[in-house]
Amino acid sequence: MSVMAGLREQIAGAGIAVGWSVLSNVPAAIAGRCFQAAADAATRRGGPAVRQLRMNLRRVAAQAGTERELDALVADAMRSYARYWLETFRLPKMDHAAVAARVDSLTFGTEHLDAAVQAGRGFILALPHVGNYDVAGLWLIDRYGRPFTTVAERLKPAWLFDRFLAYRQSIGMEVLALTGGEQPPTTVLTERLKAGGGVCLVADRDLSRHGVEVDFFGERARMPAGITGWAQVHGLNGDTSIFERARFDNQYIEYWSPWLDVVILGRTLAASILGRPGGER
Repeated sequence: MSVMAGLREQIAGAGIAVGWSVLSNVPAAIAGRCFQAAADAATRRGGPAVRQLRMNLRRVAAQAGTERELDALVADAMRSYARYWLETFRLPKMDHAAVAARVDSLTFGTEHLDAAVQAGRGFILALPHVGNYDVAGLWLIDRYGRPFTTVAERLKPAWLFDRFLAYRQSIGMEVLALTGGEQPPTTVLTERLKAGGGVCLVADRDLSRHGVEVDFFGERARMPAGITGWAQVHGLNGDTSIFERARFDNQYIEYWSPWLDVVILGRTLAASILGRPGGER
């Protein structure tokens, strides 16, 4: 790492630390206006990150038909991003019960989680980079009265990662470092699931650089491979029911054995030879 890159990391880390220390004590209305003004200024500057955001939105938002409509969408997205950081800095001192209640009023599909918890089964939530992870985590812990387990990349500088770790642990999360832990994260996650715990994983980024290449809004992109192959060998690929896929993934976790992996490998090879990717049901 170059000296300049290291210096930039230290400056960014110091800025985040100041945010936690100072902004949690600034009146909400004032802090909100300041962050919105900063987002609007960044949008007007149109730096590399904003230009990339504009390209992404043009690609996925078919309703943004005119340049003016796209301008408005970019501005809204930047304000949303600013709000994310503001909430992150202020969450430790916010009314957690009120935050959880508001999230609960806007959430649907919870009957699937309720059923898993009531049956004593573990569950996996595969999440995208949408909204505020910490706010959602606060809601999940409040709803079920227990922590969940997640995995995080190590941030640089190291002291910033330690601070993020302490922050999320204070909310009630169990956070496993992606690298450098006493055990591989997958080992701990499997233990938590078998014990009936919850696992939340941000799953829309190919951190391995060896993901599956797919068509994504008209262009090629790499996505992370699925959690298990058990759903795939039952024909659940592509545009299929997420709940059915999750059901087979949970079966894999509950009944895993080396023999089950052998069965999946054999069915995958058979499907490849016969020209039926993913198998048939």
